[in-house]
Amino acid sequence: MSSLRKHTRESFFKYMPASTAVIVLGNKTLRWSAPTEFNDPYDVPRELAFDISSAELQEEISAYMIRAVQEPNEEIGHFLSVLQYIIEAARRATPDTKAEILEALKDEAAKKTGESRGLDELRDMWRKLIPDFRILCLCESPSSISMWYHYAAKYSGVVLELACSDESDSPWLVAERVEYPEQAPGVFTARGWAELTMMPVRAAIDHLFHAYAYTKTPDWSYEREWRIASFKRPHEQGPFSDYQVCPTDFRSVYLGPLIEPSAKERIVNLVKERLPHVQLYLMHFGMKRRVEFTSINS
Repeated sequence: MSSLRKHTRESFFKYMPASTAVIVLGNKTLRWSAPTEFNDPYDVPRELAFDISSAELQEEISAYMIRAVQEPNEEIGHFLSVLQYIIEAARRATPDTKAEILEALKDEAAKKTGESRGLDELRDMWRKLIPDFRILCLCESPSSISMWYHYAAKYSGVVLELACSDESDSPWLVAERVEYPEQAPGVFTARGWAELTMMPVRAAIDHLFHAYAYTKTPDWSYEREWRIASFKRPHEQGPFSDYQVCPTDFRSVYLGPLIEPSAKERIVNLVKERLPHVQLYLMHFGMKRRVEFTSINS
């Protein structure tokens, strides 16, 4: 098993118009996009810590630390080691000593807010990073009517199946499932940002990145999306990057029921000539309100 593998899935699916499928299969590439090109305006937020002031953040950091001292059951295992030590000591201290430590923690909260060099600088850094992200969006199933309509040109497009191959170290081995929580992640609040300041830097960055890149609003849950998030390479320009796909990672091609005959013929010929191992299927609207597929390889 590949050391890259983060899940047990055998494959993922990519919905697209027929014209895009011709390019993908012909060039054996897939397009990774910057979030600026996404159709969901809330996907990978363009603003960091929106509508949170430095004063509000300082207040929340102070309250967070005090709560950790006063409530012994409050989990602090994800805090910086030095903060864990101080909080544990405060929990065992006499009332007078505890009061002194709490005052010191308030001072630490002010220091932490100042050390951030201002939220405005962090926000500016995030705005500059957004165009450099490269994200590939994948789906769990080739049978989603909504996905066929919205992403495969109203049933006239194509769905590609991409094998998760341990032998070729397929990029999709590192794909992570997108979450659709009813409540926005904590990083959208001052309290959530206060928690981030308590963590080691690497853990805080990972937590922030996951919340921003791998969560979407519940409206999009029908997509059953998985994705891979990365950054553009130094020489790349623009909001897209086309990366090579190992030929053996192409497993199947599903043609929409309304695909243009000329597009169908071109794709079938491409597969047979350049990717003969790939299975070809034609999608049908089953009479039991279920998508059906018929093999057309022969």
